[in-house]
Amino acid sequence: MLHFPLPYTSPAFSFPLQFTNTLILMNDCTDLISDNASRTSNTLGQESDNKIAIPGTKHYDFIRISEIIRCEGWDKYTRIHISDGRCLLSSYHIGRFRTMLQAYGFLRCHKSHLINPAYIHRYVLEGRVIMEDGSEVPVARRKKEEFQKQLLKPTIK
Repeated sequence: MLHFPLPYTSPAFSFPLQFTNTLILMNDCTDLISDNASRTSNTLGQESDNKIAIPGTKHYDFIRISEIIRCEGWDKYTRIHISDGRCLLSSYHIGRFRTMLQAYGFLRCHKSHLINPAYIHRYVLEGRVIMEDGSEVPVARRKKEEFQKQLLKPTIK
């Protein structure tokens, strides 16, 4: 049994705690981990309420993941195209968004493009994707076959 002589301030709770038993801390941490796991284990159909923080130069924009049409790598920045017509510029590079959004079904069709399959209007076999906002996104030659498999997997049984 551990005793803390001074109040312990937990960054997760942001208020002083007096622990007299290690099990209390372990239970609280386990609850936090399970809460985070249940929040992040969503499928495409359940993502409408999830928001993502997009860092700008002086602020953060919070947008729904389901509203993102595509992300476009632009030097060391990323342009995020949203369904309402806005385009946000983020200081994160495209790889950072790829790791965040792949769990929500976003597809990487090119080294500088990440797309939301819910907004695909047409796939041109020569290697282009036409999105619902009218934009055309290239599909890399090396990723073409894998991209087609991912794209057509939900429709072919």
